[in-house]
Amino acid sequence: MARTGRALPALLILAVLCTLLELWSAPSGLPRALVEGEIEHPVPENNFFSKVFAAAAQGCTAAFVAAILSAMCEPLVNRLL
Repeated sequence: MARTGRALPALLILAVLCTLLELWSAPSGLPRALVEGEIEHPVPENNFFSKVFAAAAQGCTAAFVAAILSAMCEPLVNRLL
C-alpha cells in the first residue's frame, strides 16, 4: 500500500506559506485587486546590462519551476510505472 501521508502535510504547509506571502505583500492588508489607484513607474533604461540581467532572471525562474515540477512529478511517475 502506498504512503500518502507525507504529501498532505507538505501541500498544507505550501498552501499556508503562499497565503501568508500573498497577505504580507499586499498593500494595506487588502488583496491587490481591491486596491485602487495607479502608481507611476519610471521607464527603465533598455541597455545591454538590463537585458542580460532580465534574461538571467527569466532563466533562473524557469529552472526553479522545472526543478519543483520534476521533484513533485517524478515520484508519482515512478510509482505508476
